[in-house]
Amino acid sequence: MTVIPSEFQSFSHAAFDRAARRSLCAKLIIKSAKVRTASLLRRHGDELARASSGLVAVLSDWCQGEATIEEAMRLPLALNTLRDSDRDPVWIAALSAAHLHGAGREGEWHATFTSPAPLAFGARLTPPAREIRVSARAGRVEITLDGGPAIAADTLAPATSPFVEVGGKQVPLLGAGTQSIFPVPDSDAFAEVSTESVTSTLAEAVSILRTWAPDYLDWVEAALSAVVPIRPYEGTRTQSFSVQ
Repeated sequence: MTVIPSEFQSFSHAAFDRAARRSLCAKLIIKSAKVRTASLLRRHGDELARASSGLVAVLSDWCQGEATIEEAMRLPLALNTLRDSDRDPVWIAALSAAHLHGAGREGEWHATFTSPAPLAFGARLTPPAREIRVSARAGRVEITLDGGPAIAADTLAPATSPFVEVGGKQVPLLGAGTQSIFPVPDSDAFAEVSTESVTSTLAEAVSILRTWAPDYLDWVEAALSAVVPIRPYEGTRTQSFSVQ
């Protein structure tokens, strides 16, 4: 007989103590993101010190302070595809700081990358640049790329990832077009489908859950951070997986 520790009993069934499950899920996700952030800063401290200023402070402050589930759920450096890759760690750190600024975090820093690369500030995307300066204060983010003039982040081009609705939650649609800023495993080929098609399929799935298993709809909405359409397998087999 398996005894579930009381702290984790809310994970035992979708209908059991939803509030406790959401709270514990957020706590675990935030803790994991902070551990991975601290690990990157520790492993690549020398490189970050040589090629940036203020960047380590932004990420360290986030690790040591109160964080939100929205900040942690899509933190780029929490992805295995980035964290365990040979990509420039300064760019990975900057990409993660940009994500935090897009979520409202303040800070000032500059960094130089090994090669030109884009950054995403929320739903806005910079062109590829090798040197970047960022000032995020009082809800305004200003960016300087390769010594050019300061640019307000909200005037940048929209990122290529559309958002789809799942229940009452907006989540990004990831695929080939977002690999440069949020790479996910691509061993299963991405499906070439329209946003409208994905939205329709998700709406049907939500309708089924709401009708026949409403407790599980709450579970799904709480856990979902993005949607990655992949090509269907032959036959009737389906697959669900997590992106880390």
